[in-house]
Amino acid sequence: VLIARGRLEQVRLHELAGHTRVATAIVTIDDQRWYVVLVDVSSDPFFARGPMLAEVSGIARARTDLPVIVTGDFNTPTGSVWLEPFESSFTHAFATAGRGLAGTWPMPVPVLAIDHVWTSRGVQVVCARHRWTLLSDHLQLITDLVGPRAVGEPSSSASLPPAKARDL
Repeated sequence: VLIARGRLEQVRLHELAGHTRVATAIVTIDDQRWYVVLVDVSSDPFFARGPMLAEVSGIARARTDLPVIVTGDFNTPTGSVWLEPFESSFTHAFATAGRGLAGTWPMPVPVLAIDHVWTSRGVQVVCARHRWTLLSDHLQLITDLVGPRAVGEPSSSASLPPAKARDL
């Protein structure tokens, strides 16, 4: 689910192999446009993640004209070789400005960081943290982001209020 205090445009759902879903949208908040990619990767441990995550990365890199946020349940732990397409193109929010332990699953004792927020270069990650919830077997990810300034724009660039990434 994507909810924004602003305008959602060009909302699309991409059905990938192995019950993997990706939703994309252009989100406008306070005159700042973002390309948002929501990811829900199959939890099947026998499903080959490499080609599918490369396809998700391609979807995320499709928009170079806007700041990009890629977030959701990747069901792939930090440090996995299958996340390399994201590591080479995006910044991992929790690795950059995370507070607390990185694990997001399973509740109540999360030991694996399988939920992620990635941002394109130029997006400032102010803070990334988790919040406990009884509504999911994952911790919620809360990330404070500031979009890149356009040339000639005043120094008070638009900021994205805390974004919540949860299971799709």
